Amino acid sequence: WGTSSRMAIIDERFITTCVDRGVGSGPLTESLWWRGRPLSRWTKPEGLNHRAALAQCSCRRLTPSRRSRIDRGNMSAISCITITQVMTIAHRGGEAYAPENTLAAFNRTLQHGIGWAETDLRQCASGEIVLLHDEQVDRTTDGVGSIHDLTLEEVQRLDAGGWFSPEFVGERIPTLEMLLGRFGDRLVYLLEIKDPGRVEEALVAAVVRHQLRHRSIVIGMHAEALERVKSIDLELRVGFAAHEPTEENVNRALEMGAHHIGILPRHITPELVADCRARGLAVRAIHVHDETDIRRVLEAGVVGLVHSDARVLRDVL
Repeated sequence: WGTSSRMAIIDERFITTCVDRGVGSGPLTESLWWRGRPLSRWTKPEGLNHRAALAQCSCRRLTPSRRSRIDRGNMSAISCITITQVMTIAHRGGEAYAPENTLAAFNRTLQHGIGWAETDLRQCASGEIVLLHDEQVDRTTDGVGSIHDLTLEEVQRLDAGGWFSPEFVGERIPTLEMLLGRFGDRLVYLLEIKDPGRVEEALVAAVVRHQLRHRSIVIGMHAEALERVKSIDLELRVGFAAHEPTEENVNRALEMGAHHIGILPRHITPELVADCRARGLAVRAIHVHDETDIRRVLEAGVVGLVHSDARVLRDVL
């Protein structure tokens, strides 16, 4: 509460209370904004349901003195208020400042004050889930061949850091267990399935075992894999990396109960975001590189962005 100038209200009962009962004025309602206007002076447009308004509000930063003047009587009438920041997500753990998908990258991301990280999941020959983008290990290690042909013991012998910088010689390809065990709830994880049909059951089991359902979103381009995850654990959030906002893709995301849909920046407009929100679906921008695009998609109302250097997103926000 009050830690960021860009925050989204995601509790429907709170919006309903503010809009239907009238919120009057005061420190609380004057600090809740919708499209640049205090919520206390906002009238819900005809045809816009409350669910569509949930992520269209923002919260001005509250000073301690303003918080102390909040009408506690009004607060007590609202059973739950949940506020969340725009997701500033480090791509491949933080590939701009450390070798991608290594524990060193995630550690640097935390050191830079970034709380969200995306990574890629594949299965090695002995069945463990490892963090690797390409099927072949050649690009990011000193080894050769497919990850599917290497046991975990063989994978752990590979140097996954020397190609990036001498500073990282000796970095290894980590397993999902290593990642979750090392960082726990200090990060929010976007876990991208790169091996559909191979990793879903073990992925869900690992997240549940580490009690990180609330800190994880399973993402990917393969709708069937995400639907499989939801069939195993209905509470685990998924995000469909559709790239293009076709009607088929949006409907598929809605049918699987996706938390969000991932769209390329060139397709993102305020109208698209509003339409998706009206149907109960958030939009995340993927592969955003240019600062102009960052600002544009933020203005459009996306719920999050992925960038190779999340410090850039942090500074813009």
